[in-house]
Amino acid sequence: MDTVAAIQTFLEAGRGKGLSPHTLRFYRDCLGKLARAHADLPREPSLLRAFLGGLQCSNVRRHGYFRAMRAFYRFLERDQALEDNPLARVEAPKVRRKVPRTLELSELIWLLAAARSDMDKALLTLLVDTGVRIGEVAGLRPDDLGRDTLFVSGKSGEREVPYSEETRRLLEKIVSHGVVFYGRRGPLTIQGLSKLVRHCFRRAGLVGKRSSPHTLRHSFARHYIAAGGDAFSLQKILGHRDMATVRLYVELWGHDLIKAHSRYTPLRQLVGAAQMRLEEM
Repeated sequence: MDTVAAIQTFLEAGRGKGLSPHTLRFYRDCLGKLARAHADLPREPSLLRAFLGGLQCSNVRRHGYFRAMRAFYRFLERDQALEDNPLARVEAPKVRRKVPRTLELSELIWLLAAARSDMDKALLTLLVDTGVRIGEVAGLRPDDLGRDTLFVSGKSGEREVPYSEETRRLLEKIVSHGVVFYGRRGPLTIQGLSKLVRHCFRRAGLVGKRSSPHTLRHSFARHYIAAGGDAFSLQKILGHRDMATVRLYVELWGHDLIKAHSRYTPLRQLVGAAQMRLEEM
């Protein structure tokens, strides 16, 4: 089976299913490297292991290649009658779980205070209030702004996201030329919006932090969970298709670790025991 032809069939089926352009581009980029390495579709697990092992990239990126290949081979097995899926016998690359970078509430206040324009303020407030992806922000139009929710379209398809009245008013204030975020040269792109966020990080003096919109997405999730929000509603708000990432948020921030430590540390118990002994003497 020709690898390029098989990939093309897979991508066309993905378009028919309504996969987002972002997802299709991810599949095309990852599988394109497989096609360049193997003109004929690899059918042996050893070939796929060698391909993954030979990639000059991080383990996180290597795991991304594996996920794309898994979707590809499952499609071939299900829809193209491929017998004996070779990737089923290949172990997924190990990925060290990293704690997402987030901002404290005080740092979020500094960041919002660093907004110098109505657009800066609207963008930062939106990201802090909803945790939406920056790619979803770039496509916002006035019709997407409802009274209590806004409609976004991006990596995980279309969804409805609740937002605060303050955020809605700020967004309505900057609407121009049929879009929400309009710059000097036209509608702002993902790159342009990300640049605005980075500038605000610098003005707020938040050095040493990952100054990207995704940091605010993680920060939203952290404080939503820490304040008592439930995992299922967070999953819907963020647009995650599965609970893996949301489970990580819950594990990390399902309770306030600092307060828990202050209450339960053995040292505090030792201090209490020592005081009791002193009183008995």
